[in-house]
Amino acid sequence: MRIFKRIRTELIVVTMLVGLMLASCNGRISQLPFLTSPESAEIMNPALGRYLHGEYNAMAATVRAQGLRERDVNILAEKASEAVRGNSVFPLNPREFRFDDEEMDVFVEAHLWLLDALVFMSAPEGNIELLAIAQTRFDCWVVSQSSARDAESSNECRDGFYDALALLTMPEEDQTIYAVYFDSGSTTLDQAAYDLAWPFADKYGERFAWRVYLSGFTDNTGSKSANKTLAMRRGIAVRNLLAQNGMPIDRIVIDAEGEAGEGEDASTARRVEIRAEPIYILHKDKRDRPQGWSHAAVRVN
Repeated sequence: MRIFKRIRTELIVVTMLVGLMLASCNGRISQLPFLTSPESAEIMNPALGRYLHGEYNAMAATVRAQGLRERDVNILAEKASEAVRGNSVFPLNPREFRFDDEEMDVFVEAHLWLLDALVFMSAPEGNIELLAIAQTRFDCWVVSQSSARDAESSNECRDGFYDALALLTMPEEDQTIYAVYFDSGSTTLDQAAYDLAWPFADKYGERFAWRVYLSGFTDNTGSKSANKTLAMRRGIAVRNLLAQNGMPIDRIVIDAEGEAGEGEDASTARRVEIRAEPIYILHKDKRDRPQGWSHAAVRVN
């Protein structure tokens, strides 16, 4: 599946600088840069373009009926036209609209989440419709909130945006759960841990919207309380190793599971599991699949 290289390159640059920029702007997320929408960039793939065309067309009609400014309606209608012509269609840049500081902070984070999803979540194929819904509802949220004419529509678009992101399925390559193993009673990392740390941190360290989750386990030797402590110490050892290899430490979460399941071999029970996941994804049973705009959704054969 094709991914437009210009957005990926710029997103990587943005995410690598996020930490430094947060420190230099007194904690204000609203100071973070936005990606541009270069005319030369490729659209992600034809399927996404077809979905975007249908969603933007329906959205333009919806917001016109809600009494939004004709300028905003025209922006959305033009996006539908660009999509059907096969041109790149980027999410709206909230900086081109007027928001207060608190609102801008929310939009900046949401914008970065959406860009991350467009770059890293374009596979599997079932994500394409959800990405189109997420992008169009983000744009609807921006124009509705900026017009301050229909709070209900703004909230509906916002919720639809977050719901669509939450239902995305991670690409198979990102579903891998890695493991670091330990000797009995030990927190010492072996060479295999060091061999794993660099490529893992290199891959996920620059993904601003992703978290790394560490789950520490032990065998059943010793007391449960002591094993809980040991599991946490093992998690901390792996966290520090990943941080030393470039993974931002504030994006690593440790869970001390303690003793592994009954019947598990002791040599594999003594481990820390490592997985990465976007923070905008939730368990599927917590969200309802968002419907497209009030029209028959475009289907791709």
